[in-house]
Amino acid sequence: MNMSLSKLIPVIALWVCMLSLPTASNAQDCNIFDAVATAQPCLQNGTFYVQIDFSVTNPGQEGYKIQGGGAFYGFYSYNDDPPLLGPFPGNGNTVYEFVIIDLLHPDCQDVAFAGPVSCSSGPDDDATCVAFESLQGSSFGGPAGTPPGTTILSDAGVNVNVVPFQTLDWTLLFGSLNVVEANPDFPASEGAMFCYEGINTSFNLTQFDGDIHHITVDYFGNLGPFNFSANGAWPLVLYTLSEGTYNIGPGVEMTIDPISPSQGTITFSGNLLSLLLGGTGLCLDNFCIHPQPVDCHIYDLVAEATPCNDQGQFYVHLNFQHQGTSGAFRVRINDDFIGLFSYDDLPLELGPFNGPTNQGWLIKVIDAENEDCRDVAEIGPVNCGNSCDLAGSVDNLTIGCDGNFYAIPNFNLDYSGVSDSFTVSTLGGFHATYAYADLPFTLGGLPVTNTNYDRLLICDQEHPDCCIEIEYDLPCQPEPCLITDLNATPLPCNDDGYYFVQLDFDYQNTGDFFRLRVDGQLYGEYSYDDLPITVGPFAGDGVHGHSFRVVNPNPECSDIVEIGPIECGDGNCNITNIVAEPHNCDGGQFLVDIAFDAFHPGELGYLVFANGIISGPYDYSLPFVTVGPFEGNGTDVIDILIIDMQNPTCYGYVEVGPIDCENQADCHIYDLVYDIIPCNAEGNFSVFLNFQYDNVGEHGFMVVGNGHNYGTFEYADLPITIGPLPGNGEVNYEFGVKDVDHPDCHDAVDVGPIDCTPGLVWPGDADNDNIARHFDLLRIGLANGTQGPPRNTQGVNWEGVPAANWDHFFEDDINFKYADCNGNGLINKADKEAIVVNYGETHGPVPPFEPTPASPADPPIFLNIPNVQFPNGAVLEAPVVIGTVDIPVEALYGVAFTIEYNPQVIDPTTITINYPDNSWLGIHNENLISIHKHYPGEGLVEIALTRLNHENAGGHGPVAMFRGVIDDIAGMTEVELQITKIRALRANESAVALYAPITPLSILAGTEDPGMIDLMRSLKVYPNPTTDEVVIYNKYMLPIEEIAVLDAKGQDTGLSVSNNNRISLASLQAGVYILRLQIGDHVLHQRVVKM
Repeated sequence: MNMSLSKLIPVIALWVCMLSLPTASNAQDCNIFDAVATAQPCLQNGTFYVQIDFSVTNPGQEGYKIQGGGAFYGFYSYNDDPPLLGPFPGNGNTVYEFVIIDLLHPDCQDVAFAGPVSCSSGPDDDATCVAFESLQGSSFGGPAGTPPGTTILSDAGVNVNVVPFQTLDWTLLFGSLNVVEANPDFPASEGAMFCYEGINTSFNLTQFDGDIHHITVDYFGNLGPFNFSANGAWPLVLYTLSEGTYNIGPGVEMTIDPISPSQGTITFSGNLLSLLLGGTGLCLDNFCIHPQPVDCHIYDLVAEATPCNDQGQFYVHLNFQHQGTSGAFRVRINDDFIGLFSYDDLPLELGPFNGPTNQGWLIKVIDAENEDCRDVAEIGPVNCGNSCDLAGSVDNLTIGCDGNFYAIPNFNLDYSGVSDSFTVSTLGGFHATYAYADLPFTLGGLPVTNTNYDRLLICDQEHPDCCIEIEYDLPCQPEPCLITDLNATPLPCNDDGYYFVQLDFDYQNTGDFFRLRVDGQLYGEYSYDDLPITVGPFAGDGVHGHSFRVVNPNPECSDIVEIGPIECGDGNCNITNIVAEPHNCDGGQFLVDIAFDAFHPGELGYLVFANGIISGPYDYSLPFVTVGPFEGNGTDVIDILIIDMQNPTCYGYVEVGPIDCENQADCHIYDLVYDIIPCNAEGNFSVFLNFQYDNVGEHGFMVVGNGHNYGTFEYADLPITIGPLPGNGEVNYEFGVKDVDHPDCHDAVDVGPIDCTPGLVWPGDADNDNIARHFDLLRIGLANGTQGPPRNTQGVNWEGVPAANWDHFFEDDINFKYADCNGNGLINKADKEAIVVNYGETHGPVPPFEPTPASPADPPIFLNIPNVQFPNGAVLEAPVVIGTVDIPVEALYGVAFTIEYNPQVIDPTTITINYPDNSWLGIHNENLISIHKHYPGEGLVEIALTRLNHENAGGHGPVAMFRGVIDDIAGMTEVELQITKIRALRANESAVALYAPITPLSILAGTEDPGMIDLMRSLKVYPNPTTDEVVIYNKYMLPIEEIAVLDAKGQDTGLSVSNNNRISLASLQAGVYILRLQIGDHVLHQRVVKM
């Protein structure tokens, strides 16, 4: 088992449909020449992009790849413009190499270089770092006689105190803090650094002058344990500094980014008031506070098209104003990427572009580092006198049916002002490109739909807005597919406590293969000729049963069977199949990853004893744990013992080593990376694989995955290509490489499912569950900022439109293309419009809601209704609250839910939903968006909120306000309001359990008048003074019939509201005003100050 995570080399391929390169006419004469790599303007984060350009004659039809300097940048088509690559570090030293290689003719290549490029570090230059140098040579803590809580340093508005350390057994230790000279083994340190031995430091940030965006600190040492907390929270105790993000206080996250097992950087973000850091065997330096960035603005964008020249081409002139921007900006035209430019290049001339344009163009200018910093302009259609035009029809009486496919004979088009070729797509997912010169021809291989009709979408290749749609009835019916009598037979248990299952079934009118899902997860893809098949192994724990579902490519053709729990063994606790994998050495030491299988374990977790060091307890749900570091002296064997805490007689043992870090010559295969070669016309794709290796055997390596052996290869053949493979969007492809001579020398990578069959997108149904509703907003938030291929048919009309798959998938294997609701190739908050327009529309059966299990121990979500009796006519204001002080939410990214109320008690016509401008969940309409839909007849309000910045929020408090007027036509004295159908997610798409208690609402029978004096005493105006809105409360909850605003002299300002308990004073000048309140028969006055 390989525990390391392979890193995929980033591939950024952005192009413009402005250049048409010739296809190969003579493969022997392929020539790539005049390659240029142009460094683009530096960004504020110290990086830059590189624009590739070159010329080519007679290229191969498969495209080309770019690599160089040990890096692989991707595969590309000659039909698209050369890509923009990056970002690259602008360190002022590195020269970047880019080799352009034809895929069919590897000798056809050229090389270009960029750099060295020196970029300033941007925002980091504004960071304020606390200087430790004044304390160099000092020691603090118990041995030095320093009392706990002593302030040892005040610098840059930060006070540093020494405080006790919390050990693993929950006792306090007040050891030593030594301020020592920077260590050469800690390259990030400079001057002096803090070294901790059983002590903590508290950094008080409340006196820091300025808003804090985040704090970074470099660390050295990883022996542990360590303490971390923020804003006075209970310390988080870590034994090792492992990569990841941790919640260390309300609204505060800590991210550990190691560069080796013993050093790295820690970043703290959130509402930072104080930080507690410390431990044993730890050194820190470069405690730096990074300020909030200056707001970015791009405005006054002017875009003008020039007259067409003699070649039918035109240019676009751009200019605009800006402030608080980075070093560069992007330009998009109709969401096609045009280029990255420096602000110093303004004004710009873009082009030439081919005329005419049948529609207006949308010009977007976007800051390179701030997606929300942008401006938009439009230019009208440009007429160059050669307008593209298409026309055609289909006679359905001539259509020929052939099983599940059909053909259109003598297909033809009328056209003018077009390019050389056009694309054709159908509702069944067919997509192909043809030459006008080949017309007329038989258009065949079209899939038969289940709707008795189909539609051709035909677009000119170089004029994407020059399209026609041809709809027609289909005389073809698909033959019914049947899968029946699925049988699952458990086979006898093996000695390790596992068993296999044999599957067999009957079938008719199927394709060539079927997919198997085990417990709802895709397990594999098999040929019908392979039946019966054997799958497994499965743990015979006597607790968990399994379901097996066989699915034909047509998902309506399937069968399912379940088997109950299988007990292998005597039911006692058993720890087996232990795998202990050592890391590469670092500084003469190494770490070890441990994984194993456990049957019937205890509920308290387990401990790990390694060379006399005890770590844990660990939860059995963890996929693996890391222990160490250990000395790699080449002689010691590391003894590792795993013991169940509840049953010490249940244990497992494994040995590691000896490991010789000085003379390490073990075989290593590492940094396995992949890239996807785009799908071909047959729906297949290939995978490019490359990796690093040391001390490998002489007989090469093999590639395996998904139960297949793809063959043996020589190391000299790297990189290699595996394929073609079927891109059905279901199989989760995984690839492992291992040395033939050393089977334990291996690496693996999970590619995931690849879908080469474009499906239909219904604008607004972002989660592809056949309905547009509030749940879809969560997908937009999760994918916000992602770009992909735009749809040929853009817009928000409720219809199924073909769309090419994007490179990204959600955790449930739904492609990101569904979240691009308007089809423009960019997922952002503008896609919410499609949900609003099509809310409640369906295009198939809607699956039932599946709630996340929750208990009273989980953070609550509830309507916070005052514990008073409400009379008829009173305004009910009930904040929607998530979390409490005692049970806050640790991490939340998006939430959707339904409010259920009684429309016979609360007047449905008065229901409103409002959102705070700034809540613990985010800033509304900046990094947080929302949607709601009211169903007055049913007494339901559906609400969703999601963040946009891919960072979780933690905390508690109101996120929305439910408001309505009591109109108790049913004469009730108490009703219940409830929040139901809750779906809450983190940024990684994992579910958050929220508990929803029922909230009672008490109704006052009658409206007894308390009298003017008591009513006057009960009035509260909040906030007062105010800058905008004020709310008027009275403890009797009597409705306010009218609020009128008078000036200080008692003159009517003309500002008033009826049947409401709040009014906005934003339109008034600062001063003193009088609120005249009509409550029943009483007229009351309250003084308010407008700031």
